[in-house]
Amino acid sequence: MDSGDSNLHPEVEVRYFPSGSSEGIRQTSDGAADFGATDAPMTDEQLAAAKRKLLHFPTVVGAVVPIYNLPGITQELRFTPEALAGIYLGTITKWDDPAIAMSNSGLLLPDQNIAVVHRGDPSGTTYIWTDYLSKISNEWKRKVGVGVSVPWPVGLASAKGSGGLAPVARSRHYHTRSWLVRLRPLSWVDVKHNCV
Repeated sequence: MDSGDSNLHPEVEVRYFPSGSSEGIRQTSDGAADFGATDAPMTDEQLAAAKRKLLHFPTVVGAVVPIYNLPGITQELRFTPEALAGIYLGTITKWDDPAIAMSNSGLLLPDQNIAVVHRGDPSGTTYIWTDYLSKISNEWKRKVGVGVSVPWPVGLASAKGSGGLAPVARSRHYHTRSWLVRLRPLSWVDVKHNCV
């Protein structure tokens, strides 16, 4: 709460613990927390298993975007949905693959392996990203599916939490991973040519 709200209601204390969607669901369902937030919608089974009645409703829109660390490339890269699915399925393994190069004409992409990094713990960010991949790739949907935790075909599981991915982004060259972005204008994403 801001200071104005806490002055009006000094008996109310709100504490925030950035524990992740799965832990938030667990704590709220068990009654250890009065409310929680998750990027992954709760299943009917989770709602039924809760020790108390929960109200589940949308409150904010979030987006997950790919980020990369590609030394020598200063221009933003563009990816088709098919290229993103191929990277995360492990069928596109090099930065200079034609599926990436065709959306980035004029850039000399390196002949380097793509090092995929993903969340290692159950997360709403993983749910959002795998839901997107399942919608754009039947192969992803069939082989991997959607969930807060999935059997990633390729990649390195990072430290717990989205915050654990940031150090990897800074330290590991030639990698790509998904990142949760909240409350950003749609104009930040280039959807004109079905690229992100």
